[in-house]
Amino acid sequence: MRRAIVWIVSSLLIMFFLGCGDESSETPIEPTQKIVKGLSGDTYMNTKYGIRITNLPVDEWTAEDLGADGQGMRLQSEQGFLPFYLLLLMEPVPAHQFVGPDEKGYLDPVAEANIPYIVVAVDYQQDRTIETPDLSEELERYANLWLYEIESKKLVYVGTNAGVQAIMSQNGDKCTETWFAKGDLLVRCIYNASEDEFDKYLDIYMKMLDNITLMGT
Repeated sequence: MRRAIVWIVSSLLIMFFLGCGDESSETPIEPTQKIVKGLSGDTYMNTKYGIRITNLPVDEWTAEDLGADGQGMRLQSEQGFLPFYLLLLMEPVPAHQFVGPDEKGYLDPVAEANIPYIVVAVDYQQDRTIETPDLSEELERYANLWLYEIESKKLVYVGTNAGVQAIMSQNGDKCTETWFAKGDLLVRCIYNASEDEFDKYLDIYMKMLDNITLMGT
């Protein structure tokens, strides 16, 4: 009799656990969200350099990601310059009026068409570490090299990442450059326009900065 009771109890326990297994097998599994490289809707994702930008003004601006899979187009610069990659270019024009960089990656065609633009780019070289405290001095060197006049300069933040931002002018054009140090990367967010149009789109640029995520820092 005792053996019979043990057998019945054991059978009930086995049936209970089997039943639990059946229920879990019927539970739907959430699909893994796929990471889309480059520009998708109003979001730009660069998995190579760890940069994500959301809420881009794609309804009013035309945006284009550059390079293979939108991960960057290298500027064919002269020897001695750090490797420079254009990642994302935006212009406040319809798609049929959009002007991209030339075959070497330079933005001269955009400037010649007198189109304001925002570009996200990186300087990248292995075995080099960029520190945030050095950004201000590096930006001043850059301005002196290209004969820009610095009108203002300040510290800015993207999340917990500190950077430096300067407003500069040259020959009737005005630009804002915002630089962030990210390990061996120098992330550069640039807005360029004529002095007459500079204030018109500055707010768009500042909102873009608010929506940048620098991953891995």
